[in-house]
Amino acid sequence: PAFFWEDVVSFAVIALHTLYLWALYDGWSSTYQMWIALAAYIIYVINAAQFVWKLRMARLQGAAAEEVPA
Repeated sequence: PAFFWEDVVSFAVIALHTLYLWALYDGWSSTYQMWIALAAYIIYVINAAQFVWKLRMARLQGAAAEEVPA
């Protein structure tokens, strides 16, 4: 459950890259191919940001747990 949205966005990235390959194979115009690729990479950056944010939150929680005396 912790990585649900990261996985959802990852599947969107995969879907867009697959659509790009289909557009390339099917001979869609280069303008459509460019927009599909651009959308895929924008969503990929969002996915990477989600991962970095989740990693940062985990590290902060770990540091806070170490500071609390038992």
